[in-house]
Amino acid sequence: MRRKDAEGTEWVLEPGGLTAFAADATRRFLPAPPGYTLSHFGEGITVVGRGEEPVDGWWDWIFEVEGDALRRVGPAY
Repeated sequence: MRRKDAEGTEWVLEPGGLTAFAADATRRFLPAPPGYTLSHFGEGITVVGRGEEPVDGWWDWIFEVEGDALRRVGPAY
């Protein structure tokens, strides 16, 4: 799956991580958090990941880009 953000960066989502291709041709890869497989895009450039084990009763979580990592922000309802 692919999505572009407001700055023109193209984001490519795969189960193992998220790759960003910036307008200046810079490429960066953000791996899926340990124990998670990425599933699909949420709002904006958030992604939904499915965990190997539930956390607080939830298997699916929303992650957002924070620097060079994906940060869990809340359950995916």
